[in-house]
Amino acid sequence: MIKLMFVLLLNMQLAINISAKDIIQDYLGSYKNYIDIKGTINDGVYTEKNNLFTFKVPQLIKPGATIRDYPTTVSFIDDLGTLVRIDYRTLNHFRKLGMKDKDIIEYSDKILYKDIYRSNDSMILIYKKIVDNKMFIVFKYPEGSTLSDSKTNKRLDAIRGSVCFISNNIYYTISTQSSKIIGLNEKNYDDVPKILKKLKKYYSDFSVIKSNKT
Repeated sequence: MIKLMFVLLLNMQLAINISAKDIIQDYLGSYKNYIDIKGTINDGVYTEKNNLFTFKVPQLIKPGATIRDYPTTVSFIDDLGTLVRIDYRTLNHFRKLGMKDKDIIEYSDKILYKDIYRSNDSMILIYKKIVDNKMFIVFKYPEGSTLSDSKTNKRLDAIRGSVCFISNNIYYTISTQSSKIIGLNEKNYDDVPKILKKLKKYYSDFSVIKSNKT
């Protein structure tokens, strides 16, 4: 009961101070869930429309949760700035450039920066490490949050981490992001170990169908 009251109070505070910068959510209004997918969700597990992979749907604050997928992306977002996103690309493009699997993983930070995040020059790389053929990367992302401060109309700062890997001739990126919410998590929003812990969990919640992760 106490936990429920805390969540409700927290949602009320956030509703006053911040707003979600998502067109669909803005249109529907706060505190409504929105799901627009071509894949399926059964028993809390998302299955990609072409049966490439499954992913356990992350915990999202409800109401206010949004789940959407596109041809090469699926995202999970809530009104507290939670962002979990999976991007996937075939290896054909990279191999036409003469890149081997090892090269693709090694240059994942540059691939993320330009091709997947499509970022401006404000992102700051603060961590990268290859572990068991997976690249773990963390960026600081000024004004990169899914949330904005209603007083200034500027997006909040965020920290975004990704784990990149190749399986079944597909390059996958699982990303998560936390936002710097003033007065709530200013001291630890950019805690890299916490981001890495989340990424490892999301990686364990991910499974390629009819194939083993490499």
